[in-house]
Amino acid sequence: MEEIEPTSFEETKDVKKWQAVMKDEMKALEHNETRELIPKPAGVMPISCKWVYKIKRRADGSVDRYKARLVVRGFSQQYNIDFEETFSPVAKNTSPEGFKSPNKPDYVCKLRKELYGLKQAPRAWYGKIAEFLVFSGFQVASADSSLFLKTRGTKLTILLIYVDDLIITGYDNEEINIIREYVTVRFEMKELGELRHFLRLEIGFESKGLFLSEKKYAHDLLRKYGMLGYKPISIPIDVNAKLRIEEGYKLEDVTMYRQLVGCLIYLTLSRPIIAYAVGVVSRFMQTPRKPHLEEVKRILMCIKGTLDFGILYEKKTTCQIVGHRDVDYAGDLSTQRSNTGYTFSLESGAISWCSKRQSTISLSTTEADLETLSQLHNKAPGGAAKKGRVHFYGSGLDDLNDYILQFRLEAMAFLSARAEELVTGGLLILQFLCRHERMAPDVASYDLWTAYLEPILR
Repeated sequence: MEEIEPTSFEETKDVKKWQAVMKDEMKALEHNETRELIPKPAGVMPISCKWVYKIKRRADGSVDRYKARLVVRGFSQQYNIDFEETFSPVAKNTSPEGFKSPNKPDYVCKLRKELYGLKQAPRAWYGKIAEFLVFSGFQVASADSSLFLKTRGTKLTILLIYVDDLIITGYDNEEINIIREYVTVRFEMKELGELRHFLRLEIGFESKGLFLSEKKYAHDLLRKYGMLGYKPISIPIDVNAKLRIEEGYKLEDVTMYRQLVGCLIYLTLSRPIIAYAVGVVSRFMQTPRKPHLEEVKRILMCIKGTLDFGILYEKKTTCQIVGHRDVDYAGDLSTQRSNTGYTFSLESGAISWCSKRQSTISLSTTEADLETLSQLHNKAPGGAAKKGRVHFYGSGLDDLNDYILQFRLEAMAFLSARAEELVTGGLLILQFLCRHERMAPDVASYDLWTAYLEPILR
């Protein structure tokens, strides 16, 4: 039977392995001079804290190590009382369970440094590590403030920060060894070796390349909601399903529905195949009904049949970005808005994908597709689409590959906005066309779009 993580100090106070990791945590806090014991100030309500326990596991499910973290209940902090600004922790918290001083039972802990759970802790930690990395020659990536890059000639080093976890990679082995030693000494961080797990993602290094999956997370989800015995299917959503907001009986337990959809959203990190289906069922989080829950179960049955699925990034000498897109015109029956879907792949493996309802109502399939293409250009990794470095593929508009690279970005922004908004703002004057001049909602209408709109935008 799999060992379960404790949820309270009472469950661990007599367990030696948990006591040992809690003592290690306290020693680390003392070594770093994170806090000091002081008499409780008059009129001050100290912030409480609690122990959080985690069992770190290997890919096969066996226990790697036990971890205990002291966390402050930062949600009770008040501005100008417990903190003044993000880099000045002045909070007082209670002594942790099991480690209260017998000689000073009424004393509280004044924090000198940040502790998990404080409102100012994430920004303070990021500021400290970012300052160190920039001083070491790294640059913050424009696409993500948690991503740091350093180049030396043709060599590249990449560092990604997530809270207090760092991923270091690249092909400058000398620089990687240097920065690894620096962060180990400067911040007393522990090296965990080759990346195998990260935020429930499983990373496998194979002969063909790198394989990304969430097999264990998916299996645990099916077991938690009793879906392991269900028959697996291959399609995550019924293509003929017509889901509406107010159709069917309301669910008594809306919390379960929301938790399920939240878990499915996390599974889309390695499963683009369910992105559209999860996007559809997530629209009914406010008042879910029985037909919506049936579609959620169908997604789980699809996951049951694709447990071993993931994304494979093959080893290749070329690195071409390929974009695929599709649009479901007026696919959302509740709002009559179209659904946009696209993926960006780096050769064999998808690196970015999305399936979402468009923000405006499109009056034709052409307009809906232009909205999709506008999003593609804005969301392409590193602005590659704007530089003409992406090959686009999709249904319905096969001749657009060359056309879209020449289409002015201003025109796409113009077309993606609603006419009503533009008229209200005085940016657009509507003129009625004769019947034979009206634009048909097909590929041929692109010439008319260009003829009528480009003169306006010049």
